[in-house]
Amino acid sequence: GSGGIALPNTYIAISQRTGAFTSAQNFVSAFNGAGGNNFGFASSANNASLNGAASFTASATDNVLHSLQGVIGSTSSSSTLVVDGSATAGNTGTTQGSNQALGIGANENGSGIITGFIGQIGNWASAFNSTQYGNMHTNDSAYWGTA
Repeated sequence: GSGGIALPNTYIAISQRTGAFTSAQNFVSAFNGAGGNNFGFASSANNASLNGAASFTASATDNVLHSLQGVIGSTSSSSTLVVDGSATAGNTGTTQGSNQALGIGANENGSGIITGFIGQIGNWASAFNSTQYGNMHTNDSAYWGTA
């Protein structure tokens, strides 16, 4: 589908990577040919990533089920990648556009397919603060048994 995903926004996922540990694999991808973002596992083992015009990673052990939140702020340096309640601040750039193609479990063009499991995906049109992503992790952990 297509539509605009404005900044700021927060993606959430419950996921486990079980193979292809050095391949980028996305829970959610939104792109319009000129800009967008990806939220998933990095092209390096044991890492999750949050990408826009820039990207950053946070530790996420492979073969383990994780509660993840990707908070994309309204400025390039106000993003946060949360893995099992542990937050890493970083810079994704601000490349959001309108009429984006949306990919779930892969890139919007079908590449970057998850090798593993996705239990849930969500998106909020706001940047979660530490209380909100902490509460999301607590709920995910209670329901899914994540760390």
